[in-house]
Amino acid sequence: MLATKIARCLALKMFRVWLATLCGSSLALAAQEPPACRGPAELEQIIASHPSAGAYDALGAYFGQRRQFPCAFTAFELALRLEPNSWEARYNLALALLESGNAERAVRELRVAARLRPATPLTHTTLGMALGELGRNDAAIAEFQTALKLDPKSVPALDGTNKSAYRSKTLHRGNLPPEECTRR
Repeated sequence: MLATKIARCLALKMFRVWLATLCGSSLALAAQEPPACRGPAELEQIIASHPSAGAYDALGAYFGQRRQFPCAFTAFELALRLEPNSWEARYNLALALLESGNAERAVRELRVAARLRPATPLTHTTLGMALGELGRNDAAIAEFQTALKLDPKSVPALDGTNKSAYRSKTLHRGNLPPEECTRR
């Protein structure tokens, strides 16, 4: 059953890519949205009349909040197709990926988001959390420390540093001074 569902999803995605390549217009972008993915009527009207990265990002956030992840992914990917350097769409896509259990792809998206806005502590904190989920604790610590350099009072970054250091036993190896994990 799961294999059939995955095969259908892949076939639909391949069709969407083919359609966008063939048509190359905003109509092709609108056609990529699966039929079951219907957002608020107002937002759907805006997208139908003036498709924009911001509108698709808002639609993705709408679906993400409702845990309708396939719909959210589609909307965020459409936003990124229209505006590849949109930090908001990239970050929101990463959040949805992380929430749905795809930490590996979330890390890739967050690395791009961090390049787009390197001085945003939230991006580095979230990247640290995603890396921690993958067991890459030393890399997670590095991201949390970057976030702390940008915002020394970030409680999520302090907490993430502590948890990642504990998991990797970096503190016990002496590679990270204890004050780095406990400073407030």
